[in-house]
Amino acid sequence: MPRSELSAVGTQIHARTHYERLMIRVIFLLQQNLTWTRARSSWWCEGMKRSDELVVISRRTFVALTGAGGLGLVVACGSGSSSDVDAAQASIDAPSGSGACSVTGVDVGAPSTYTMGVPVLTKRLVVVQDASGFYAMSAACTHQGQLVCIGTTTSCISTGTDLYCTRHGAAFSFTGLVVRGPANTPLPHYAMCTLANGNLGVLTTMTVSSTTRYQP
Repeated sequence: MPRSELSAVGTQIHARTHYERLMIRVIFLLQQNLTWTRARSSWWCEGMKRSDELVVISRRTFVALTGAGGLGLVVACGSGSSSDVDAAQASIDAPSGSGACSVTGVDVGAPSTYTMGVPVLTKRLVVVQDASGFYAMSAACTHQGQLVCIGTTTSCISTGTDLYCTRHGAAFSFTGLVVRGPANTPLPHYAMCTLANGNLGVLTTMTVSSTTRYQP
């Protein structure tokens, strides 16, 4: 084989060997990085969970983190248990019975004006007193938002035992459960509290379980 051809073959072999060595080095670094990521992910996630403030990082910092394995930490934190998120949601949806309103609520009148078992429709809300206390729901039908009335499953009537929507005929129980379509979602329940004037307040930005009752 001519010397020029031998030289070319040698160059190709050298280039291939160099490329393989480079790839082996890259794989080794990735493995080391993955090991570091796994070792540090627990510490990182715990720190994130305990943080009381939202930390804003720059684009440069984000790129640096992802290049150093930070993306793996983010994925590790995101793929973990959602118990902390559930706990936070539970605190928002805690039973409404803590007393005075900490924020402004919708005034729905004095407790003494209510009759046991008779819903009061006021200010786009349904407020009811039962044997366990008071509860408040949205008065908007969950189908298309029409306000409900006291009635039966077919019409509005003041002595009815259901909440009726005149638009498409949906009906709900006095606790908000769907008893007739086309609605298929119960009426949402809201937290309640006592206003400074002694009246009942409804916190329409805070939903609670349908079994929650407020005792002023």
